[in-house]
Amino acid sequence: MADMRTPPRAVRVAVVLALAAAAAAGAAEPQVSRTVALDIERQPIGDALNELARQSGLQIVLYSELGEGISSPPLVGTFTVHNALEKLLDGTPLEYEFINERTVAIEAKPAADEDSPARPSSSAARGSERPLRLAQAQETTPGNPPESPSASRDHRAGQSAGRASRQEGADAGRNGLALDEITVTARRREESLQSTPVAVTALTGEALEVRAAETVDAVSQFVPNVQFDGAAALSGGAYNATVFIRGMGQNDFAIFSDPGVAMYVDGVYLGRSIGGIMDAVGLERVEVLRGPQGTLFGRNTIGGAINIISAQPTRELEGELSVTFGRFDRFDARGVLNLPISENFLTRWTAARVSRDGYARRLTDGADLGDRDGLIGRVQAQWIASDTVDVSLAIDATRVRQNSAPLTLVDVTPTGTPFLNLYNALVAPNLGITAPNGESTVNASWITGDIDTTYAGAPSVNDLDTRGVALTINWDAGPVSVKSITAYRELEALFIRDGDNTPFTYRETVNDDDQDQFSQELQLSGTAFNDRLNWLVGAYYFDEDAVEFGKANLAIGTFAALESLVLPAGTTWCGLPGPNPRPVAECPPPLRFGGAGNPNNVGVDVGVDLFTRVANESIALFGQATLQLTDRLSATFGLRWTEDRKTLQLIHRREASGAYVVGAPGTQDTFRDDWSELTPKLGLEFQATPDALLYASYARGFKSGGFNGRPLTSIEEVLTPYDPEIVDSYEIGAKTRWFGRRMTANLALFFNDYKDMQLTINATPQNFVRNAGEAEIKGGELEIVSLLAPGLEFNFAAGYLDAKYTELDPQLATLNPPLTLDKELVKAPEWTLSAGLQYSFPVGGAGTMTLRGDWSYKSRVHHDVFNDPRLVQPAFDIVNAYVAFETADSRWNIALYGTNLTDERYRISGNSSLGFGLAESTFAAPREWAIAVKYNF
Repeated sequence: MADMRTPPRAVRVAVVLALAAAAAAGAAEPQVSRTVALDIERQPIGDALNELARQSGLQIVLYSELGEGISSPPLVGTFTVHNALEKLLDGTPLEYEFINERTVAIEAKPAADEDSPARPSSSAARGSERPLRLAQAQETTPGNPPESPSASRDHRAGQSAGRASRQEGADAGRNGLALDEITVTARRREESLQSTPVAVTALTGEALEVRAAETVDAVSQFVPNVQFDGAAALSGGAYNATVFIRGMGQNDFAIFSDPGVAMYVDGVYLGRSIGGIMDAVGLERVEVLRGPQGTLFGRNTIGGAINIISAQPTRELEGELSVTFGRFDRFDARGVLNLPISENFLTRWTAARVSRDGYARRLTDGADLGDRDGLIGRVQAQWIASDTVDVSLAIDATRVRQNSAPLTLVDVTPTGTPFLNLYNALVAPNLGITAPNGESTVNASWITGDIDTTYAGAPSVNDLDTRGVALTINWDAGPVSVKSITAYRELEALFIRDGDNTPFTYRETVNDDDQDQFSQELQLSGTAFNDRLNWLVGAYYFDEDAVEFGKANLAIGTFAALESLVLPAGTTWCGLPGPNPRPVAECPPPLRFGGAGNPNNVGVDVGVDLFTRVANESIALFGQATLQLTDRLSATFGLRWTEDRKTLQLIHRREASGAYVVGAPGTQDTFRDDWSELTPKLGLEFQATPDALLYASYARGFKSGGFNGRPLTSIEEVLTPYDPEIVDSYEIGAKTRWFGRRMTANLALFFNDYKDMQLTINATPQNFVRNAGEAEIKGGELEIVSLLAPGLEFNFAAGYLDAKYTELDPQLATLNPPLTLDKELVKAPEWTLSAGLQYSFPVGGAGTMTLRGDWSYKSRVHHDVFNDPRLVQPAFDIVNAYVAFETADSRWNIALYGTNLTDERYRISGNSSLGFGLAESTFAAPREWAIAVKYNF
């Protein structure tokens, strides 16, 4: 039986807030909504406007000859009226004007030269000069719901309707007091968030800005059941991500470990978690999809996907410049230029520099940690070759030069740890280093007691270079739409970690990684049976090569000291605390060290130079179809076939003795294996009312197996690969609108049967991945957005997880420490909550003021599989605030904002090793403030 504990106080308060928001929205005076569900096929513009009028309840006036020879794009989903008009008229010589609340006039854009015909100056003049085409509204009722969405390919060109018309349309939409519609591509076509039967949260670029989200990992503060942390354990690299969704992910950054949550940038899969902490620069939106994804996306994924979409080029010459100043001598500069070369060749240029001093400090040399120093650039070009073909090219690059992640020492436990006992007895006293307590050893006095300081002495390096190019081709071939995404990416990274956080060279790691990847995705989509069937099929190819040159400087000097010992007969140097040398009988055989040639000495020679090469190849075929069974009921079926092939080559040589753990000269220590899987998806969707979508789904997720790439003691650790992990996910959900579409409330309930879990076990000197067993993960998510009054918006999100092991490999219980069924899953907090309130209001005729506050809460988080109490993060809250003023002409914007205002010092990663007697952690940044000034042109 599930443990029905009383929810924490934060949960109870948050639920009260959500209910209060719903009550406030319901109490608001009903008004006419300007948000409509649309299903408009590609057709002549006049016919498309007729459909818009019929489905929206508008009266649309069009001069007949104005629409001749012009076709419209398809428009499927739910939109505000002005957004629908903008999308239909995008790229045409037409614009729109609201004559009154229910009547829209379609006109020619202002004449470009004196030879062009003049535009009529009034509706009366227009009526007398030319014949009118009148599109009359038809009512859409619950008994006559919109048809199911037909196939729609990605929106190709940016908004280009006239500024004045857009403002008038926007004003009309605001007068309707309805929430803005958010468009997502969770099903690889543009559609309303509310009509997508998937648990997905989308945050637009503007939403990220007002939430003071400067890097993409900040989405975990606002999206339920998501844990997105940087500074991955054992790495020392602040930009190395660990991402978990609904308790499923990957806690290891290593190049031989695949992410459990897929990250995409403009449709391109990122093969490594290194560099996953990206700056939120020039983004249109970020989508977080929860649950297995595979029948529509190029790469199979088990926990979910994070889909990052860049802002695309538009037909307008425009741009922005911004500078940001803040705490810790922060200075950021960003610029965007949207430069159309011609009507059909568009470009967009984005550049940014981010810099900030660190919030932590090394006491040994005064160097700061947790700093930021990066350059970001992106160039996008779009060629609209015809009405049916467009080609997009995107080139991006990032350069980061920072100090190491802000690690700090939290515990030293020498008892029963031979590495630390031997090092302190034989090596440390001879190095001329004195601890704060006056001893010449690695001991607890090196713990500063201040999480923002450390005595680390290793080189402080955190470098990253990424580059990528992607070519996307869209072709509307009539009944079938074709999309091709061809991409190449590469990264170079160097990060050094001082794991002992002292001036000694006792536990340090160096990772020097190079990775390149090539991917090709081809999609075919269309409709059939009078648009009652939407279908998409695709093929995907992924090829990756990654190389790591590394060092593990562990207990350096201990092996040489033991080899040089000359011991009296009948004695040994024991690895336990106490006097040495001592009689052999007083020391267990495995802990008897010392003397030249003693085979036990090799057991502490764990410092290694290593070379790792990984070659991964993945081939997949996937497809999904949705059939409209009745006017309200649809069924979805998807299927994916994946074959992953992996090759691992290792050379691990012990630093002191020169002995080879793996890859001795004359041997071929190359390991190969392949795995394949067929993974289905089934779903039912029921449009109960125009404002209520109910759905149920089943999906299987798959993540391929691999090899253990850290064999510190024996080749046996890598000889046996670990198997794929599988999850069977069951979900029911509802997407609803309330109170004249002034509130949305989305609910998802799920159950995951998680099999052959791949767990990273750090039982130093052994560090390996194993198919540990099985788990059951169940829970739910509730997301509410409510427009309480004009300009006043409230949002609330809640996530609940009940994640438990149901079966574990019995051998894991013999480890030190043991892994047993009572342990909680890593990075799987029981509760994740967030709430925000935003108010925008005019300031006379000068402009608009925006005020926003955000609160988020996470219950206890474990950062290692053993639930080490030294690494647990107790429940914590984060509070952010944002104030901005924008001038009436939208040219200038100045914002003041603060993050982590309560100065909550919460742990984002950690590592402990009983073998080495140490525990370390990384903590998030403290309270920060910033002032941002932006100029739009």
